[in-house]
Amino acid sequence: VRKLEKRSKVPAVLEWIYTFLWAICIILVLNQYLFQFYVIPSGSMEDTLLIHDRISVNKLIFGPELLPGILKMPGFAKPQHGDIITFKNPDYKSKGPLFDIVQRFVFMLTLSLVNLDRNKNGGPAIHYLIKRVIATGGDRIKINPSDGSMMLKPAGTDRWITEKTFKELAGLHYRTIRLFDRADYRLLLRATRAYVRYNAGLPVTRADIEAANRMPSFYDFKVYEDYRDRLGYEIQPQNHVVGGRWRSFENGWYIPKNYYFPMGDNRDNSHDGRYFGPIPLRIVLGKATFRFWPPDRIGSLYQQK
Repeated sequence: VRKLEKRSKVPAVLEWIYTFLWAICIILVLNQYLFQFYVIPSGSMEDTLLIHDRISVNKLIFGPELLPGILKMPGFAKPQHGDIITFKNPDYKSKGPLFDIVQRFVFMLTLSLVNLDRNKNGGPAIHYLIKRVIATGGDRIKINPSDGSMMLKPAGTDRWITEKTFKELAGLHYRTIRLFDRADYRLLLRATRAYVRYNAGLPVTRADIEAANRMPSFYDFKVYEDYRDRLGYEIQPQNHVVGGRWRSFENGWYIPKNYYFPMGDNRDNSHDGRYFGPIPLRIVLGKATFRFWPPDRIGSLYQQK
């Protein structure tokens, strides 16, 4: 009797495993071509998206990939100003489509407990980013070095306007936040001057040293790098690398056709287009549309006036 009972249990277990694996395969297909759920890992899109928010991303609208990293299919639309998009991190080093498929399968099979995609330090690799489209093909964008604000020269126009003015003209209602005020930028400039002069073997004033000592944690902040390049070029004009980076920052970025400039809504805490430049449509994966968690913040990601 016990042998018969064991035999009767085996097919049931196998059937359960088969059903579980089949469900994972279906979900992987849906995630690849139709929609995907994401958990927000950082504060770069605050206050629009908070850490641990769970959102739904439309994968079909901009055209899904046939396989991960291979042959982007035609979509029904292209990203527009103000869209929140997911895209492949331009700094991510792909291990190939086969690895991506296996990694996704293992990730879901283990209920998100095992992530095979690791960086060189052993932590989870940052494969995807989520940001807002600030500029599209034909636009030009630059950052004001005095306060880090964004300036835009829309396609077909000949003058720079502020982001606030552009949003009013385009009927966009998203909100951005800043962590630092103008006084912080003045402090940043003095501290950076001290750093650059010190490394160039030049005298540093006491005021600049005091400013450097009062500096908050700016050293992963983009404007610090821009100030450093500008001051470095002023001190060492023969340094063409620094000079090239600074001129790019000073003149702004031109956005080619089918390219997009992404930025986080939390402007002082976001790794975005200011670091890696405009991104091509072929790496855009989808449009974030809806937040389904937490319950008290369920709703569309796009504000209505």
